[in-house]
Amino acid sequence: MKDFVSGVSATLRKNPDYWGYDERYKNNKLPYVDTVKYVVIPDDNTALEAMSAGNIDIIDRVSLKQAQVISKTNPEILQIYNPGTQAVTIQPRNDREPFNDVRVRKAMQLAIDLQAIAKDYYHGTVESYPSTVLSNYLSRAMNGWGFPYEEWPQDLKEEYSYSPTTAKQLLYDAGYPRGFKTNIIADTAADIELLQLIKYYFAEINIDMEIRPMESNACMAFVADQKHDQMVYRQYGPLGHCYAPFQAITRFWSGASNNIQMVSDPVIDSYFVKALAAPTESELKQIVKDMNNRVAKQHFTISLLQPAEYALCQPWLRGYHGQIHSIWMGVGGPSRLSLYGARFWIDRNIQKSIRYRVC
Repeated sequence: MKDFVSGVSATLRKNPDYWGYDERYKNNKLPYVDTVKYVVIPDDNTALEAMSAGNIDIIDRVSLKQAQVISKTNPEILQIYNPGTQAVTIQPRNDREPFNDVRVRKAMQLAIDLQAIAKDYYHGTVESYPSTVLSNYLSRAMNGWGFPYEEWPQDLKEEYSYSPTTAKQLLYDAGYPRGFKTNIIADTAADIELLQLIKYYFAEINIDMEIRPMESNACMAFVADQKHDQMVYRQYGPLGHCYAPFQAITRFWSGASNNIQMVSDPVIDSYFVKALAAPTESELKQIVKDMNNRVAKQHFTISLLQPAEYALCQPWLRGYHGQIHSIWMGVGGPSRLSLYGARFWIDRNIQKSIRYRVC
């Protein structure tokens, strides 16, 4: 395998004295492969081209549109569907005008047609529901934890429906009868095409949003230093999370380093203290639900949808069926490789036959 970025790679070699055996094939000693090589490819198009040419075996966290392109050029490449781990969001600074007025934030949410985006932009591959801190998927799966959309009261659901007329009235009431101008820092790794669509929706209620693209690392540093003066659009946001419910309590806590919306809400802060002191699981569940409810009602963040992500896998990589989303990529990926990656192997016969067609 060639390096697509010179010197930016890591090679992991198997431990020949490893004691484990494959639970599916009890006589097979693990791991199957001798090495696993991670190659950093910053450009998505370059990574997809390498996948198409058979130069890499797997790519994780691929968008629907990227997966659709691959399905046309390389139908032999396997596509494994994974629910998104976070919702796409617009993150305004709640400590600055005009976003320190909940009516403005609510108007921005009402300006966006989530059902149309789900149907026309994502081609029906995602739910048309907004998210609060914990994802609808997790809240449904973990009985009693979170606040799934189905449990929202009707008046709250209506605050997330598409109603530009109501949005304009809210802006009028908030003192912006002619709308306002704003800007948004946009991580170029995120879906900029979707952001252009949101810009159109905002324009319909006289919000003129300037998009300011920024490379991912630069964007992360810029936002961490609180240099953004209006809004942020990044690949990962504070809504729709699929991790431990207790951890979600800190998402909008005023003391949290990842509170880039600069939310300072005494009610939200009180949930963290209450959660630490909760004597029973049922009481902790109620606190988590109340916190999710509060976030949804206050519109600290504008919720878009939670798109699916895909893993692209060469047909010669055997034993992999989507186990543990992001096992290959992300902060926690390599740490899980010994659990799952040790049980994958390469079918050389398939590899030879497929390579003849794609190279």
